[in-house]
Amino acid sequence: MASSINPNNISVTFPVAGQDNDSQGFRDNFNNIKTNLTSAKTELEDLQAKGIFKSALTGTTLSNDGAGSVMEDFELKDMSATTVNKGTLTGATAIDFSAGSFQTVQTSGTIDLSFSNWPATTKYGEVTVEVNLANTAHKVTLPTQCTIGISELADYNSTSRQISFATTGKYRFKFSTIDAGTTVAIEDLNRSPNVIQGDVLQIQQTASPKSGLGAAGDKAGHIAVDGDAIYVSSGPYDGSTSIWKKIDIHADEATSNRLLRNGGNAITGTILPDTTNTRPLGSTTKKFSNIHSTKFTGALVGSHQTLSGAGAVNLTTHVTEVTTTGSAAALTLANGTVGQIKIITLAVDGGGNATLTPTTFANGSTITFEDAQDTVMLVYVTSVGWTVVSNQGCTVA
Repeated sequence: MASSINPNNISVTFPVAGQDNDSQGFRDNFNNIKTNLTSAKTELEDLQAKGIFKSALTGTTLSNDGAGSVMEDFELKDMSATTVNKGTLTGATAIDFSAGSFQTVQTSGTIDLSFSNWPATTKYGEVTVEVNLANTAHKVTLPTQCTIGISELADYNSTSRQISFATTGKYRFKFSTIDAGTTVAIEDLNRSPNVIQGDVLQIQQTASPKSGLGAAGDKAGHIAVDGDAIYVSSGPYDGSTSIWKKIDIHADEATSNRLLRNGGNAITGTILPDTTNTRPLGSTTKKFSNIHSTKFTGALVGSHQTLSGAGAVNLTTHVTEVTTTGSAAALTLANGTVGQIKIITLAVDGGGNATLTPTTFANGSTITFEDAQDTVMLVYVTSVGWTVVSNQGCTVA
Protein backbone atom coordinates (compact mmCIF):
# COMPACT_ATOMS: atom_id res chain seq x y z
CA MET A 1 0.00 0.00 0.00
CA ALA A 2 1.10 3.61 -0.56
CA SER A 3 1.73 5.78 2.47
CA SER A 4 -0.76 8.61 3.11
CA ILE A 5 2.02 10.84 4.51
CA ASN A 6 2.50 13.76 2.14
CA PRO A 7 5.60 15.88 2.88
CA ASN A 8 4.90 18.03 -0.19
CA ASN A 9 1.91 19.79 1.40
CA ILE A 10 4.22 21.55 3.87
CA SER A 11 5.62 24.82 2.52
CA VAL A 12 9.32 25.01 3.12
CA THR A 13 9.46 28.66 1.89
CA PHE A 14 7.04 29.98 4.50
CA PRO A 15 7.40 32.21 6.42
CA VAL A 16 9.43 34.56 4.29
CA ALA A 17 12.23 36.21 6.20
CA GLY A 18 12.27 40.05 6.61
CA GLN A 19 8.58 40.67 5.96
CA ASP A 20 5.17 40.31 7.50
CA ASN A 21 3.65 36.91 6.76
CA ASP A 22 -0.01 35.99 6.73
CA SER A 23 -0.94 33.91 9.78
CA GLN A 24 -3.00 31.62 7.56
CA GLY A 25 0.23 30.26 6.10
CA PHE A 26 1.32 29.28 9.57
CA ARG A 27 -2.01 27.57 10.23
CA ASP A 28 -1.86 25.66 6.92
CA ASN A 29 1.64 24.35 7.60
CA PHE A 30 0.79 23.38 11.18
CA ASN A 31 -2.38 21.59 10.02
CA ASN A 32 -0.54 19.66 7.31
CA ILE A 33 2.16 18.66 9.77
CA LYS A 34 -0.51 17.34 12.17
CA THR A 35 -2.25 15.44 9.38
CA ASN A 36 1.01 13.76 8.35
CA LEU A 37 1.89 12.88 11.96
CA THR A 38 -1.58 11.36 12.41
CA SER A 39 -1.09 9.29 9.25
CA ALA A 40 2.36 8.22 10.43
CA LYS A 41 0.92 7.14 13.78
CA THR A 42 -1.79 5.10 12.08
CA GLU A 43 0.63 3.42 9.71
CA LEU A 44 3.19 2.65 12.45
CA GLU A 45 0.51 1.13 14.67
CA ASP A 46 -0.66 -0.95 11.71
CA LEU A 47 2.90 -2.20 11.17
CA GLN A 48 3.27 -2.98 14.86
CA ALA A 49 0.04 -5.00 14.80
CA LYS A 50 0.70 -6.90 11.58
CA GLY A 51 4.47 -7.08 11.12
CA ILE A 52 6.77 -10.06 11.82
CA PHE A 53 9.57 -9.20 14.25
CA LYS A 54 12.63 -11.04 15.51
CA SER A 55 12.19 -9.55 19.00
CA ALA A 56 9.45 -7.81 20.96
CA LEU A 57 8.88 -4.08 20.48
CA THR A 58 9.32 -1.90 23.54
CA GLY A 59 6.44 -2.41 25.95
CA THR A 60 5.00 -5.42 24.07
CA THR A 61 5.17 -9.21 24.09
CA LEU A 62 6.47 -10.88 20.93
CA SER A 63 3.75 -12.65 18.95
CA ASN A 64 4.28 -13.60 15.32
CA ASP A 65 0.97 -15.44 15.01
CA GLY A 66 0.10 -15.29 11.32
CA ALA A 67 -3.51 -16.38 11.94
CA GLY A 68 -3.48 -18.57 8.84
CA SER A 69 -1.96 -16.04 6.45
CA VAL A 70 -0.15 -17.36 3.40
CA MET A 71 3.65 -17.07 3.19
CA GLU A 72 4.54 -17.37 -0.46
CA ASP A 73 7.80 -17.71 -2.40
CA PHE A 74 10.12 -17.72 0.62
CA GLU A 75 13.54 -19.38 0.83
CA LEU A 76 14.01 -20.87 4.29
CA LYS A 77 17.39 -21.30 5.93
CA ASP A 78 18.46 -22.55 9.35
CA MET A 79 14.88 -23.14 10.49
CA SER A 80 13.88 -25.18 13.56
CA ALA A 81 10.62 -26.56 14.95
CA THR A 82 9.12 -26.29 18.40
CA THR A 83 9.34 -29.45 20.52
CA VAL A 84 7.01 -30.45 23.34
CA ASN A 85 8.02 -32.86 26.10
CA LYS A 86 4.86 -34.56 27.39
CA GLY A 87 6.77 -36.23 30.22
CA THR A 88 6.14 -39.77 31.48
CA LEU A 89 2.58 -40.93 30.91
CA THR A 90 0.23 -43.90 30.87
CA GLY A 91 -3.32 -43.91 29.55
CA ALA A 92 -4.67 -40.73 27.93
CA THR A 93 -1.97 -38.86 25.99
CA ALA A 94 -3.22 -35.68 24.31
CA ILE A 95 -1.25 -34.29 21.36
CA ASP A 96 -2.07 -30.62 20.65
CA PHE A 97 -1.00 -29.81 17.09
CA SER A 98 -0.79 -26.09 17.84
CA ALA A 99 1.72 -26.68 20.67
CA GLY A 100 4.54 -27.93 18.45
CA SER A 101 5.29 -30.16 15.48
CA PHE A 102 7.56 -32.57 17.41
CA GLN A 103 6.30 -34.04 20.66
CA THR A 104 7.87 -36.66 22.91
CA VAL A 105 6.44 -38.96 25.56
CA GLN A 106 7.97 -41.57 27.87
CA THR A 107 5.74 -44.55 28.67
CA SER A 108 5.00 -45.87 32.12
CA GLY A 109 2.25 -48.08 30.67
CA THR A 110 0.14 -48.33 27.54
CA ILE A 111 -0.64 -44.86 26.15
CA ASP A 112 -3.83 -43.83 24.31
CA LEU A 113 -3.16 -41.08 21.78
CA SER A 114 -5.62 -38.31 20.89
CA PHE A 115 -5.17 -35.19 18.75
CA SER A 116 -6.54 -31.65 18.84
CA ASN A 117 -6.26 -28.24 17.15
CA TRP A 118 -5.46 -29.53 13.68
CA PRO A 119 -5.46 -26.96 10.82
CA ALA A 120 -8.81 -26.22 9.19
CA THR A 121 -10.21 -28.54 6.53
CA THR A 122 -8.31 -28.48 3.18
CA LYS A 123 -5.13 -27.39 4.98
CA TYR A 124 -2.39 -29.94 5.61
CA GLY A 125 -0.93 -30.47 9.05
CA GLU A 126 1.52 -32.98 10.45
CA VAL A 127 3.06 -33.73 13.83
CA THR A 128 5.78 -36.22 14.78
CA VAL A 129 5.37 -38.12 18.04
CA GLU A 130 8.41 -39.82 19.57
CA VAL A 131 7.52 -42.61 22.00
CA ASN A 132 10.26 -43.63 24.43
CA LEU A 133 9.10 -47.16 25.25
CA ALA A 134 10.19 -48.18 28.74
CA ASN A 135 8.79 -51.73 28.66
CA THR A 136 7.82 -54.08 25.81
CA ALA A 137 4.53 -54.73 27.63
CA HIS A 138 3.58 -51.10 26.89
CA LYS A 139 1.61 -50.41 23.73
CA VAL A 140 0.42 -47.39 21.76
CA THR A 141 -3.33 -47.16 21.18
CA LEU A 142 -4.37 -45.15 18.13
CA PRO A 143 -7.53 -43.03 17.98
CA THR A 144 -10.41 -44.17 15.76
CA GLN A 145 -9.72 -41.27 13.39
CA CYS A 146 -6.36 -42.82 12.52
CA THR A 147 -7.40 -44.88 9.49
CA ILE A 148 -4.81 -44.21 6.77
CA GLY A 149 -1.63 -46.32 6.76
CA ILE A 150 -2.61 -48.62 9.64
CA SER A 151 -2.74 -51.73 7.45
CA GLU A 152 0.99 -51.40 6.80
CA LEU A 153 2.06 -50.79 10.40
CA ALA A 154 4.41 -53.33 11.94
CA ASP A 155 2.95 -55.22 14.92
CA TYR A 156 -0.46 -53.50 14.69
CA ASN A 157 -3.62 -55.16 16.09
CA SER A 158 -6.66 -53.86 14.21
CA THR A 159 -9.08 -55.07 16.90
CA SER A 160 -7.48 -53.24 19.82
CA ARG A 161 -5.98 -50.51 17.54
CA GLN A 162 -2.72 -51.03 19.41
CA ILE A 163 0.89 -51.07 18.21
CA SER A 164 3.23 -53.53 19.95
CA PHE A 165 7.02 -53.44 20.16
CA ALA A 166 9.65 -56.18 20.35
CA THR A 167 12.27 -54.05 22.10
CA THR A 168 12.37 -50.97 24.29
CA GLY A 169 13.68 -47.66 22.99
CA LYS A 170 12.58 -44.65 20.97
CA TYR A 171 10.04 -44.97 18.14
CA ARG A 172 8.85 -42.11 15.94
CA PHE A 173 5.51 -41.83 14.18
CA LYS A 174 4.33 -39.08 11.82
CA PHE A 175 0.64 -38.18 11.93
CA SER A 176 -1.00 -35.99 9.27
CA THR A 177 -4.42 -34.80 8.10
CA ILE A 178 -6.06 -32.53 5.50
CA ASP A 179 -9.58 -32.55 6.95
CA ALA A 180 -9.03 -31.11 10.43
CA GLY A 181 -8.44 -34.54 11.97
CA THR A 182 -11.55 -36.34 10.71
CA THR A 183 -9.18 -38.84 9.11
CA VAL A 184 -5.55 -39.09 10.22
CA ALA A 185 -2.68 -40.86 8.42
CA ILE A 186 0.16 -42.55 10.30
CA GLU A 187 3.67 -43.41 9.15
CA ASP A 188 6.16 -45.46 11.19
CA LEU A 189 9.49 -43.68 10.81
CA ASN A 190 11.60 -46.42 12.46
CA ARG A 191 10.37 -49.80 11.28
CA SER A 192 9.68 -51.26 7.86
CA PRO A 193 6.02 -51.78 6.95
CA ASN A 194 4.53 -55.25 7.30
CA VAL A 195 3.18 -55.01 3.74
CA ILE A 196 5.35 -54.25 0.73
CA GLN A 197 3.36 -53.14 -2.30
CA GLY A 198 4.03 -54.55 -5.76
CA ASP A 199 4.55 -58.09 -6.99
CA VAL A 200 8.35 -57.92 -7.20
CA LEU A 201 10.67 -57.08 -4.31
CA GLN A 202 14.20 -56.14 -5.29
CA ILE A 203 17.03 -56.71 -2.80
CA GLN A 204 20.56 -55.77 -3.72
CA GLN A 205 22.72 -58.88 -3.91
CA THR A 206 25.38 -59.31 -1.27
CA ALA A 207 28.96 -59.08 -2.47
CA SER A 208 29.96 -62.26 -0.61
CA PRO A 209 28.05 -65.21 0.90
CA LYS A 210 26.94 -64.89 4.52
CA SER A 211 28.01 -67.65 6.88
CA GLY A 212 28.91 -68.60 10.40
CA LEU A 213 29.46 -65.96 13.06
CA GLY A 214 28.72 -63.01 10.78
CA ALA A 215 30.03 -59.54 11.54
CA ALA A 216 29.41 -56.61 13.87
CA GLY A 217 26.05 -55.05 13.10
CA ASP A 218 24.33 -58.29 12.05
CA LYS A 219 20.96 -58.69 13.77
CA ALA A 220 18.23 -61.30 14.05
CA GLY A 221 16.01 -61.24 10.99
CA HIS A 222 18.58 -59.78 8.59
CA ILE A 223 18.16 -61.22 5.09
CA ALA A 224 20.70 -61.27 2.29
CA VAL A 225 20.63 -62.83 -1.19
CA ASP A 226 22.99 -63.66 -3.98
CA GLY A 227 22.61 -65.67 -7.15
CA ASP A 228 22.81 -69.00 -5.35
CA ALA A 229 21.18 -68.67 -1.94
CA ILE A 230 19.03 -66.78 0.54
CA TYR A 231 20.75 -66.05 3.87
CA VAL A 232 18.90 -65.35 7.14
CA SER A 233 20.44 -64.22 10.42
CA SER A 234 18.95 -66.07 13.39
CA GLY A 235 20.37 -63.79 16.06
CA PRO A 236 22.55 -60.76 16.83
CA TYR A 237 26.29 -60.87 16.26
CA ASP A 238 28.20 -61.75 19.44
CA GLY A 239 31.46 -63.02 17.97
CA SER A 240 31.00 -66.63 19.10
CA THR A 241 27.60 -67.91 17.93
CA SER A 242 26.96 -69.10 14.39
CA ILE A 243 23.99 -66.98 13.29
CA TRP A 244 23.73 -67.13 9.49
CA LYS A 245 21.56 -69.85 7.93
CA LYS A 246 21.45 -70.65 4.23
CA ILE A 247 18.80 -71.85 1.78
CA ASP A 248 20.05 -72.77 -1.68
CA ILE A 249 18.10 -71.47 -4.65
CA HIS A 250 18.41 -71.70 -8.41
CA ALA A 251 19.08 -68.55 -10.37
CA ASP A 252 17.17 -69.73 -13.47
CA GLU A 253 13.48 -68.90 -13.06
CA ALA A 254 12.56 -71.58 -15.59
CA THR A 255 14.03 -74.32 -13.41
CA SER A 256 13.32 -72.84 -10.00
CA ASN A 257 10.37 -75.13 -9.22
CA ARG A 258 12.53 -77.20 -6.90
CA LEU A 259 12.44 -78.35 -3.34
CA LEU A 260 14.76 -76.09 -1.36
CA ARG A 261 17.56 -77.62 0.63
CA ASN A 262 19.43 -76.27 3.63
CA GLY A 263 23.06 -75.90 2.64
CA GLY A 264 23.18 -79.36 1.06
CA ASN A 265 21.66 -81.25 4.02
CA ALA A 266 19.43 -84.15 3.01
CA ILE A 267 15.69 -84.13 3.66
CA THR A 268 14.91 -87.48 5.29
CA GLY A 269 11.67 -89.32 5.96
CA THR A 270 8.50 -89.71 3.91
CA ILE A 271 7.28 -86.51 2.23
CA LEU A 272 3.61 -86.75 1.30
CA PRO A 273 2.07 -84.68 -1.53
CA ASP A 274 -0.58 -82.03 -0.80
CA THR A 275 -0.15 -82.29 2.97
CA THR A 276 1.91 -80.63 5.67
CA ASN A 277 4.93 -82.82 6.41
CA THR A 278 7.25 -82.40 9.38
CA ARG A 279 10.57 -83.99 8.55
CA PRO A 280 14.21 -83.71 9.66
CA LEU A 281 16.25 -81.26 7.59
CA GLY A 282 19.86 -81.65 8.56
CA SER A 283 20.07 -81.12 12.32
CA THR A 284 16.65 -79.47 12.62
CA THR A 285 13.02 -80.28 11.86
CA LYS A 286 11.15 -78.33 9.18
CA LYS A 287 7.67 -78.41 7.72
CA PHE A 288 6.95 -78.85 4.01
CA SER A 289 3.40 -78.21 2.83
CA ASN A 290 1.69 -78.90 -0.49
CA ILE A 291 4.60 -80.74 -2.08
CA HIS A 292 3.60 -81.33 -5.68
CA SER A 293 4.93 -80.90 -9.22
CA THR A 294 8.45 -80.75 -7.82
CA LYS A 295 11.42 -81.07 -10.16
CA PHE A 296 14.41 -83.06 -8.93
CA THR A 297 17.76 -82.87 -10.68
CA GLY A 298 20.68 -85.18 -10.20
CA ALA A 299 20.36 -88.40 -8.16
CA LEU A 300 17.21 -88.94 -6.08
CA VAL A 301 18.55 -90.86 -3.10
CA GLY A 302 16.38 -92.47 -0.43
CA SER A 303 17.36 -94.16 2.80
CA HIS A 304 17.29 -97.96 3.01
CA GLN A 305 16.41 -100.78 5.38
CA THR A 306 18.62 -103.84 5.83
CA LEU A 307 16.54 -106.93 6.67
CA SER A 308 18.13 -110.29 7.51
CA GLY A 309 15.80 -113.29 7.42
CA ALA A 310 12.10 -113.03 8.12
CA GLY A 311 10.52 -109.76 9.18
CA ALA A 312 8.49 -106.69 8.23
CA VAL A 313 9.45 -104.56 5.27
CA ASN A 314 9.12 -101.01 6.64
CA LEU A 315 7.27 -98.00 5.22
CA THR A 316 9.75 -95.38 6.36
CA THR A 317 12.58 -96.00 3.89
CA HIS A 318 12.62 -95.97 0.11
CA VAL A 319 14.52 -99.25 -0.31
CA THR A 320 14.66 -102.52 1.65
CA GLU A 321 17.64 -104.86 1.09
CA VAL A 322 16.95 -108.47 2.13
CA THR A 323 19.49 -111.11 3.10
CA THR A 324 18.30 -114.74 3.31
CA THR A 325 19.80 -117.58 5.31
CA GLY A 326 19.54 -121.30 4.66
CA SER A 327 15.80 -121.38 5.36
CA ALA A 328 12.82 -119.64 3.81
CA ALA A 329 12.13 -116.10 4.98
CA ALA A 330 8.57 -114.78 5.34
CA LEU A 331 8.30 -111.05 4.73
CA THR A 332 5.32 -108.74 5.32
CA LEU A 333 4.42 -105.29 3.96
CA ALA A 334 1.69 -103.17 5.53
CA ASN A 335 -0.52 -100.80 3.57
CA GLY A 336 1.26 -97.63 2.49
CA THR A 337 0.20 -94.10 1.56
CA VAL A 338 -1.31 -93.34 -1.82
CA GLY A 339 1.51 -92.53 -4.23
CA GLN A 340 4.22 -94.08 -2.04
CA ILE A 341 6.95 -95.99 -3.89
CA LYS A 342 8.76 -98.95 -2.34
CA ILE A 343 11.68 -100.97 -3.75
CA ILE A 344 12.57 -104.41 -2.32
CA THR A 345 15.64 -106.31 -3.49
CA LEU A 346 17.32 -109.59 -2.51
CA ALA A 347 20.79 -108.27 -1.78
CA VAL A 348 22.33 -111.55 -0.52
CA ASP A 349 21.01 -115.02 -1.38
CA GLY A 350 21.89 -117.21 1.60
CA GLY A 351 20.17 -120.31 0.30
CA GLY A 352 16.51 -119.85 1.13
CA ASN A 353 13.78 -117.95 -0.72
CA ALA A 354 12.18 -114.80 0.63
CA THR A 355 8.41 -114.54 0.18
CA LEU A 356 6.75 -111.12 0.60
CA THR A 357 3.06 -110.96 1.49
CA PRO A 358 1.65 -107.40 1.23
CA THR A 359 -1.46 -106.68 3.28
CA THR A 360 -3.22 -105.42 0.15
CA PHE A 361 -1.78 -106.51 -3.21
CA ALA A 362 -3.31 -105.66 -6.60
CA ASN A 363 -1.37 -108.27 -8.60
CA GLY A 364 -1.88 -111.36 -6.50
CA SER A 365 -0.99 -112.50 -2.98
CA THR A 366 2.80 -112.93 -2.79
CA ILE A 367 6.12 -111.96 -4.32
CA THR A 368 8.97 -114.48 -4.09
CA PHE A 369 12.67 -113.59 -4.27
CA GLU A 370 14.82 -116.60 -5.21
CA ASP A 371 18.16 -115.22 -6.44
CA ALA A 372 20.41 -112.29 -5.58
CA GLN A 373 19.41 -109.04 -7.32
CA ASP A 374 15.78 -110.14 -7.68
CA THR A 375 14.06 -106.76 -7.33
CA VAL A 376 10.54 -105.39 -7.40
CA MET A 377 9.30 -101.77 -7.44
CA LEU A 378 5.83 -101.16 -6.02
CA VAL A 379 3.55 -98.15 -5.84
CA TYR A 380 0.61 -97.87 -3.43
CA VAL A 381 -2.65 -97.09 -5.23
CA THR A 382 -6.05 -96.14 -3.81
CA SER A 383 -8.37 -99.13 -3.12
CA VAL A 384 -6.16 -101.75 -4.84
CA GLY A 385 -3.10 -101.43 -2.59
CA TRP A 386 0.44 -102.23 -3.63
CA THR A 387 0.88 -102.51 -7.41
CA VAL A 388 3.90 -103.80 -9.31
CA VAL A 389 5.63 -101.10 -11.38
CA SER A 390 8.77 -103.10 -12.24
CA ASN A 391 9.79 -106.73 -11.66
CA GLN A 392 13.29 -108.11 -12.11
CA GLY A 393 13.41 -111.92 -11.53
CA CYS A 394 10.70 -112.15 -8.85
CA THR A 395 7.75 -114.54 -8.95
CA VAL A 396 4.34 -112.89 -8.47
CA ALA A 397 1.56 -115.27 -7.48
